Amino acid sequence: MPPLASNVVELTQALVRIPSVNPDGDPGTGCIGEQQCALYVADFLRAAGAEVTLEEVEPARPNVIGRFPTHPSANGTPKPRILFAPHTDTVSVGGMTIPPFGGELRDGKVWGRGASDTKGPMASMLWALHEMGMKSHRCRSKYTLSASCPRRAHSLAHNTLPNTTGATISRSSVSRPV
Repeated sequence: MPPLASNVVELTQALVRIPSVNPDGDPGTGCIGEQQCALYVADFLRAAGAEVTLEEVEPARPNVIGRFPTHPSANGTPKPRILFAPHTDTVSVGGMTIPPFGGELRDGKVWGRGASDTKGPMASMLWALHEMGMKSHRCRSKYTLSASCPRRAHSLAHNTLPNTTGATISRSSVSRPV
């Protein structure tokens, strides 16, 4: 397991360097499955102060759910729940002309499979939660990150999240490039 990153660029590079190719179809590599990426995300979330759960969707293909602790609101009303919802798998690396797991920083950009879909956006979400860290108990919302795999199970993970937390999601952010 690589060491935990010290900034968002290093975090993006670390995530890109962890192969997590979806084995469905023609992955273009023998480095398949999302388990190592999920474990890294889980470690990062724990270091940021989250309570972490790994839920296996398929063998060696877990979803990661990190919930940040919070105190009740001052007036007793429920706090809104904000969900960050990236996925940990990437598409095939077949036909790539750069090292797919290099995570090279060149011209101010991180290069490699998943840098824009969705490891870069996931790194931004994780870093924002890390920055919030131990201050989460004072926030006006409850924050949860649910990194799911594979993408076809992405909506399943998020549709069942209210059932596993006993709460309704007020807002969500799903990381997709534009």
